[in-house]
Amino acid sequence: MIERNGVELVFHHLGIPTTQRQPNERYSPALGMYTSESSCPLLRVQWHRFDDASSLPLLLRTVPHAAFKVADLERAIAGGEFLLGP
Repeated sequence: MIERNGVELVFHHLGIPTTQRQPNERYSPALGMYTSESSCPLLRVQWHRFDDASSLPLLLRTVPHAAFKVADLERAIAGGEFLLGP
């Protein structure tokens, strides 16, 4: 189990930036981002492709990341430094 500030972190996905179109992409106009799911049966992997107008930080658009779900977001992020807040 992974935990931060007494809050359990539940794995949600591994996000991998890409510049290539993927099957079944969903577009988020607010983020300027396309997301698609891989066919990996063991681990949820999402491909993220960004359009030129995306306002998301360059690091997020170019480096893979792990995403987690938490029951208490405020407590889980207390005292941390984050590239992108809620």
